[in-house]
Amino acid sequence: MAVSAMLAMFYVERRCHGRDARATSTTNKRYTPVCISARQPKDGVMSTQAPQPLDVRVPASARVGVVAARFNAALVDELLAGCLRRLNQLGIDDKRIQVVRVPGAFELPVAAQALARSGSVAAVVCLGAVVKGDTPHFDFVAGEAARGIQQVALAEHLPVIFGVLTTNTEQQAWDRAGGKHGHAGERAAEAACEMIAVLAEIKKESSP
Repeated sequence: MAVSAMLAMFYVERRCHGRDARATSTTNKRYTPVCISARQPKDGVMSTQAPQPLDVRVPASARVGVVAARFNAALVDELLAGCLRRLNQLGIDDKRIQVVRVPGAFELPVAAQALARSGSVAAVVCLGAVVKGDTPHFDFVAGEAARGIQQVALAEHLPVIFGVLTTNTEQQAWDRAGGKHGHAGERAAEAACEMIAVLAEIKKESSP
């Protein structure tokens, strides 16, 4: 294979972060690098292909904790309202939901961990909205919130749902808080219920 072709394949694989790239070939034919999941959206278009909710059965005793930031209050209040509404629709009434408010997205992980360690909830939903501004503040807050939420989930072996909007503009956030791109609060509730059911099934299948 020519050096230029090898470099081109290497570039594509790097762009696809390695694990999402593959090369297909046939005898005496050129290799064709294929990027499986790193398709680039059109300019200005963000991914909106959320999965469809599944029909799952949540254990009758399951409780859900919801941690919601107060920063960007109007946005997060709408996310919270949608989350609570959807949890009710999925069979989890208000008595089985514990809501905790924190200052901002950066504080979500520590409150989520406290709820997880309380042993009183089967899942935690984290809600917030971080809108990009003129400084690097967005990158630090959004990235650390995401990392912290994931770390709590892995450390506590509990579903901790990332329901934090991270957008370039406030309008993009509203589009995802009941606007043309759906409702992130409702999707977070659906994800929590699905993961509760998934882990309950795993535990059931693993029992002797």
